[in-house]
Amino acid sequence: MKIIANKNNLYNSTHFLNRLHSEDYINGAVFNVFMIKDGTIIIFNEVSSNNSNLTNLQAKTYAQIQAEDIMTLDDALFYINGIQKKVILNLIPVVQSLPIHQAMEEYQRKNEIYIKSVNDIIQKYPSLDIYVASISNKLIYHMKNHMKDRKLGLVVSPENMGYEDLDFYIFTSILYDIKVCLEQSERKKEIMIYVSSSNDLNTIYQSLQNNPLNSTQTEILDEMYFITYYPELLFKLFK
Repeated sequence: MKIIANKNNLYNSTHFLNRLHSEDYINGAVFNVFMIKDGTIIIFNEVSSNNSNLTNLQAKTYAQIQAEDIMTLDDALFYINGIQKKVILNLIPVVQSLPIHQAMEEYQRKNEIYIKSVNDIIQKYPSLDIYVASISNKLIYHMKNHMKDRKLGLVVSPENMGYEDLDFYIFTSILYDIKVCLEQSERKKEIMIYVSSSNDLNTIYQSLQNNPLNSTQTEILDEMYFITYYPELLFKLFK
């Protein structure tokens, strides 16, 4: 397996980015990306994706949150520019606060501005192996229009289980199914598994114990990416 690190509260942003340079067992990083009030594209962690917290964050300018160890996407990519590892951007959709009949056009406009802004930033770093994903089908629509040369992916959830033909898929442990993952890998789709807790680790471990793999499937599993807040623990557990 290959390990993708997600920043946890044990490290500040600079320390986390330094580990991407120094730790060989870390094969890449995932950043949660969001657009705030002044149009700044930021990365953050440990912020719940529920609408109340995102609405609060969306209403602030970067000057108001800069002291909270929240970096801009541009600064983060500049800091790691040159690493030969996978960089996954998980685009969190803007919050739609007005009633749908009043806000849909504005919501679509903001989404398109958001995607164009992210694309403008990542175009500055052609040497980075950048993948872009979202849980939002609306964002993916704009991603397909404006990021045609990028690997695009879906963060799979119970709400978006409809088929979307993309380059890669991120499964949570709740939706993790080794057979589905193997099927997608055989279709040349890259598979990533989000492992956020010890319970997630146990779920995946039990699944592998209960579903013995043949040699070909084992090779496929070795190429899967596992996203975790605790890359060192995962590395030691499965090495």
